[in-house]
Parts: sequence; C-alpha cells; structure tokens
Amino acid sequence: MHCENKRDIHRNDYNHMNNLIFLEDEKYDIKGLYLLDATHDNHNYEDFFVLNHFLVTPDKFDTHIMKMYAAGYSLLTVKEKDSFIEILKNDEFSLSSLISILSLYYKDYALFGVSFDDEEGRLSYYLERAETLYELTQNITIEQVSQAKLEKALIHIEKIKNPSITIEELTEKVDKTFEVYQERNDRIYDYQKVKTNK
Repeated sequence: MHCENKRDIHRNDYNHMNNLIFLEDEKYDIKGLYLLDATHDNHNYEDFFVLNHFLVTPDKFDTHIMKMYAAGYSLLTVKEKDSFIEILKNDEFSLSSLISILSLYYKDYALFGVSFDDEEGRLSYYLERAETLYELTQNITIEQVSQAKLEKALIHIEKIKNPSITIEELTEKVDKTFEVYQERNDRIYDYQKVKTNK
C-alpha cells in the first residue's frame, strides 16, 4: 500500500510502502483491517517487539505525528463526502486501494463481483459509483486491538521462541515491551485526537 507524509489533495509522490492485513481471528476475537509498518518500528531494543506501527486502526493512524497518508486506508477516516470523492478523483492509488479494502469487507456484495478487461476500466467503473463507495466506507468500524490481547499473543510467541523461559523472565520481557511501546506511542500519536475520533 502506497504511503506518504503530506496531506495534499493532489497526491502523486508516494514515498513509502505499508502493509495492510485483514484479520478475522476467533482465538483473539479480532476482526478488521489493520496497518503494519515494520520499518517505522526499528529501535534500540533488539530483543523486544515494538508494536507502535503494528495493527494500527485508521483513526489512530490519522493522528500520526508525521501526518502520514496511506492510500485507501486513510480514506476510512474521511467523514466529509465531497472531500472523499475529490480524493478518489485525484488519486488512483487511493481509489484502487479502497476498492480492494471494500472488497474484503463486502465480499458478497454484487458491486465487487464485476470483472474488467483492464485497470482503467475497473477504476472508471468504481469512480462512477463513488457515492456508494463513500456510504460503504462510513459503515466500517475497526476497533483497536487491546493491550490484553497483544500481551496474550506476545506471551505465546515468546514461549515458542524460548520454551525454557521462566514466568519471571516472561513477565519482565512483556512488561518491558509495553513500557517501550507506551513511551513511543506518547511521542508518535496525538491521543487527544484519538479520543475525539472515537
């Protein structure tokens, strides 16, 4: 997924790539489309997972200190219809990515079962239906994965990596992971805005 760090309606100079993952996990009770960016989580703690750009919701990503814009994914936070449609008209990356996102959420919806001969025809077809795309987007809610669920997953991973790890070592490592995570989160995201978006 294309990404850049400036909020201009005429976006044509994407300079970064992120990953999107659609999770539907009964074990951890998680369902949604999340952003991941491993390169932004480089850090000085080689033995710890740092999760500040891991399973990030659109609303949280929208408060990133670098004012990042992720093609398609960031559209999930746009509430104003005219602005939403204007972005689709001016940014083929956003339109193409959004179509893929909505196809995951509405996989049985007839709108996303149409076949096309080429990408130009595909984009033109969906651009003509931009208002429908907007309505579908407004119905998507993605909940932040809780710390408790992340802790559960980290404990499971650590036990696989190091079967002989003691409870004390495991607790200390998980605690340190979230200490680093919270300290970085406080610097990376605008939590006042996160609260406002909820």
